Amino acid sequence: MTEKINIRPSTQNDYFFGYFVRKETMKEYIEKTYGWDTKIQKENHRKYYHRTMQGKYIIELDSKKIGLLWYEEEMDYIEINQIFILPKYQKRGIGSTILTEIINTGKNKKKSIILGVLKSNINAQRLYNKLGFIEYDQNDTEIKLKIEKIRI
Repeated sequence: MTEKINIRPSTQNDYFFGYFVRKETMKEYIEKTYGWDTKIQKENHRKYYHRTMQGKYIIELDSKKIGLLWYEEEMDYIEINQIFILPKYQKRGIGSTILTEIINTGKNKKKSIILGVLKSNINAQRLYNKLGFIEYDQNDTEIKLKIEKIRI
């Protein structure tokens, strides 16, 4: 039996799951980069969920919530702001499948794909490099990666 990946729009009802998946997937890297302060992280999450819900999705596997995706499509590019998959579902090709679909959408629409990744998150960097992302900028904490749009 094949597992079915579904991506559905996030709602306010996903608020607590959103914080849970962010904490489960990012705490280690945020702690290494900035230090983890639960109060600050909860406030950041509150601000995140009280902005527009446009571009924010819940990743489901066989109808079970396993992750969070946030991306925005602009005129010339698609920006992947967040993709979090709970650790027990990682390394199963789910993230690669979702990212490949976004990359293919960008190619079909002749748009670049951009994202940022914490320098401490080596596993994510490896995945992004494997999918064809290249570095175009960085700062003290983050590396900016992109896949250039295809020109005619």
